Amino acid sequence: MIVSNQDALGKLKGDRNFIKEVNEQKVLNLIRKEGPISRISISKKLDLSKTTVSEITYRLLREGYIKEVGKGNSSVKGGKKPTLVKLNPDFGIILAIEIKRSFSRVAVFNLEAEMIKDKYVYYDFNTSWKNVLAKIFNVIDSLIEEKPFKLAKKAAIAVGIPGLINYLEGSLKLADTLKGWDNLPVKRVFEERYGVPTYIENDVKAMTIGECVYGCGRGVKNLICLYIGDGIGSGIVVDGKLIRGISGSAGEVGYNEVGFFIRSKKNFPVLFNNQRDFGDIVSENSIVSMVKKAIDEGYRTELKKETVNIENIIKAADKNDELANEVFRELGILIGAVCINLINTINPEMIVLCGRLVDKNPVLVKLIKDIVGKDILRLPTEVVQICTSALKNDGVVYGLLGLVLNDWFEISINKILSN
Repeated sequence: MIVSNQDALGKLKGDRNFIKEVNEQKVLNLIRKEGPISRISISKKLDLSKTTVSEITYRLLREGYIKEVGKGNSSVKGGKKPTLVKLNPDFGIILAIEIKRSFSRVAVFNLEAEMIKDKYVYYDFNTSWKNVLAKIFNVIDSLIEEKPFKLAKKAAIAVGIPGLINYLEGSLKLADTLKGWDNLPVKRVFEERYGVPTYIENDVKAMTIGECVYGCGRGVKNLICLYIGDGIGSGIVVDGKLIRGISGSAGEVGYNEVGFFIRSKKNFPVLFNNQRDFGDIVSENSIVSMVKKAIDEGYRTELKKETVNIENIIKAADKNDELANEVFRELGILIGAVCINLINTINPEMIVLCGRLVDKNPVLVKLIKDIVGKDILRLPTEVVQICTSALKNDGVVYGLLGLVLNDWFEISINKILSN
């Protein structure tokens, strides 16, 4: 039988252990978000008795979750200065692991969201998953011998990876950019090796969490994060909740087929090469490949075939290079079309554009906004805010951090019932 949160609360509202656990979670989460904070402030903000707050903070201090950090100001009536408490940042450690086709990143965070270690490993794009994980394991094995890990009483690993995730199994179902990784039980592999809870999330969805928790999407309840990199994909937040979909594929706009207007060499002389979907056109590798092809065909440009990359194309556009300008004109239409479809479907408050193509490219961002502004259905496009990522290259690892901290500290009736 499925028990709703409301039913559970109704049945358990008289259960003292249940109430105690909920109150403790509330206090801990408030200290995490607003500490240093006094016990009297906690009591007022959560409408809990001073005795209850004192008992809870005593337990949290004893277990090491929080620590006392000096005195606060006296009340307007004077009297004894209150003792302040805050989260103990060294109590827990989170390893956020971002896996890409040619590199992986291992970032280590404490409970105050401070990145205390950050290491990269590089490899050829066709390296086997066993060899990629071996490189990641080598990094983790060296990190766990260091002081932060020896001090921590709680730890977790979170993995952000491109492709479709089976969230129930913690496995990677399908990944076009990671050959040979399909059906890999990522969660089980890490948990068997390190014995700590492991989370797995699609990289763009993790990026979306990062923008919502630590980036430009803080406080925004309806948001789309659109990433342009190895392909194009999105993360969708509706009413403050990340939408994954029944098969975990919500937001995979790169697989949307291009329309007949777009599938035309006349309208897209540089980028179109009979591709079937947006992901095949709007990807860094495809763009670089098609620019090289245009150079071979004699397109007027200062770009050199042997040094063409995304950064150089952006620099050339800044100098009003004819080929670079045409590339971004076409990209503006393509990405703008994706944005319009998402806006008219989801009706978000904000679209966050992510990836090297847009991070330092105001020309392309303006072209995208101009295309969106021409949408037939004007109202949704008039109210949406389009901006670039605040977290830049850190979006995935901060999103993984937010995923773990939310699970650790936010109140979930189902989580409490399962304990």
